[in-house]
Amino acid sequence: VFLTVKISLEDPLLSGFHRRGRRKLKEIEEGIPDCHVKFEKANACLMVSGSLEAIEMVRFRVECMTGPRKRLSVATWAEMMRTRMSQDQGAIVAEIQRLTGCRLHIERGSAEVRLFGPDDSVAQADQMLDRFEAMCSETDLNVPITFLPNVNMEVLGRVAQDLCVSCQMTQDRMILIMGFEAAVTLAKPIMERYILEGGNHAPDSRIAQLVEEAVQMICAESGQTNLGDLDYEEAAELVEKWGQL
Repeated sequence: VFLTVKISLEDPLLSGFHRRGRRKLKEIEEGIPDCHVKFEKANACLMVSGSLEAIEMVRFRVECMTGPRKRLSVATWAEMMRTRMSQDQGAIVAEIQRLTGCRLHIERGSAEVRLFGPDDSVAQADQMLDRFEAMCSETDLNVPITFLPNVNMEVLGRVAQDLCVSCQMTQDRMILIMGFEAAVTLAKPIMERYILEGGNHAPDSRIAQLVEEAVQMICAESGQTNLGDLDYEEAAELVEKWGQL
């Protein structure tokens, strides 16, 4: 059955078609066989002709073109940046993308993330990000100002990574550590000792375990977990455990 349907467009997607409509239409038609797509500026819509399956594929592609922005706390943004390339179970970005089908684009210049995907996937990812943000925090290290000139932030950043947190020097010469609240709590005294006493540091396996458990809990609470060995009772235990930290 050959059909023709209208797909309405709103900003910012509408503006995008005004600027790069020809290229966008070509990409859609090349990626979806047996369909024809026409952009009607006056009616702010796409006229799509093809089979029902092809039309649904076009609708899906259009939904994935626009990505709403979501503001994040700096601590949440820092944890996403820290794990953005990782595929481990403790990597929140990979887990949200894998479980919701929503693609996350983390802005480098601001504490924001853009969510790309169908509306239901974006909504699920947005809810998971809210739960994730509630579990993140930041704190400053108690380090005398006289020690700060000798702190190598590049080296300290590697120490922080080993402890599953991020760190940065603020404009008022304070060192912040950011990430999951439990990880920040455990990493803080280790990093303070490293700065004040020097020497080596040993990664704390408890921190990595807590981060993995936190991600599992976020997935379980969203009903999106695909961690096969995590049942509802175990999820409840995780919730209770984290509530006591």
